[in-house]
Amino acid sequence: MARTVYLHAAAGIGPNASPMLAFQASPAEKLSADAVPLGLRELGKSMGIALPRLVSRFAELAVIGARLCADQLDLPLPRNTPLYLATGLGDVVRTDGLYFQVMPPNSEMASPAKFATSGNNLGAFFVAQQLGLVSRNLTISQLDLSLEHALTLALDDLEAASATSALVGSVDESTAPRRFYRRRFPLSADKYIGEGSAWLVLGTQARGAIGEVLGVAIDSTFDNEDERAWADGVSATLQSFVDPKSSATLLPGVRLSDSQINALLARQAALMLHDYRDFSGCLPTAAGLAIVSTFTAKLQAPATYVHVNCDAEGHTGMIVWRVYA
Repeated sequence: MARTVYLHAAAGIGPNASPMLAFQASPAEKLSADAVPLGLRELGKSMGIALPRLVSRFAELAVIGARLCADQLDLPLPRNTPLYLATGLGDVVRTDGLYFQVMPPNSEMASPAKFATSGNNLGAFFVAQQLGLVSRNLTISQLDLSLEHALTLALDDLEAASATSALVGSVDESTAPRRFYRRRFPLSADKYIGEGSAWLVLGTQARGAIGEVLGVAIDSTFDNEDERAWADGVSATLQSFVDPKSSATLLPGVRLSDSQINALLARQAALMLHDYRDFSGCLPTAAGLAIVSTFTAKLQAPATYVHVNCDAEGHTGMIVWRVYA
């Protein structure tokens, strides 16, 4: 990138709706079951968040995560800060509720209030309302690579100087029962479902920065079926963002197989592995929690991190960032 894009805040809510600046429980505990979709209303009230009574759980999750992030800043976000909300599945709980209400055997009329407050873009609307933002407001959904696409849009705007700051979030909620969730987001039996609301504040000013974005790439030319060729392509792309001889930590996306991870580690000798998925659970936008988690460690020197994930259409997404000491 021609212009350095800095990270000024990173926070959110991790699995089981626990409020945290990252999922660094002390020490971090691995999930032993699917994340429980807990109620968020009381947590919101404790933070002084006042939302309409019929706002969906998805919107609550988005607003609480965004507030935790914005509260890390010394000054409020500028009102003209654009907002980009990434989600893989969107407002599943509210949508399901409306579907089962209007379809047989119930065949009832949809509740006007619930219908009016449903929809994936309502989460971003309520975040903007709570934070007083009046600029561009986008909801981006690309299932496995939603956050990568949202970050690309935000970086483009910052590069073009159409904005000096950006708020980027990733939100996906856990739903029950498990078999319904797996219809939308297939998972193997040994993978636990996660949920989260992770948010980042980006900016072009260095003052007060806690890190920086080194690069984001989405590539469709790698052969996901040939793990060696795939690892070669990913490794070559990463070299444009980070020196291959410098140490960095790989946080693998929820779609990466063990063989893909091992193939990539074999080509990047200086790459270390941190498998955050055991703590975050699997959700389409787990990359957001991965990024947030790296800002809690008390580092003695700057550290570089790499997140890599794939989707079913053969795209590979890469996010590279640095955390300051």
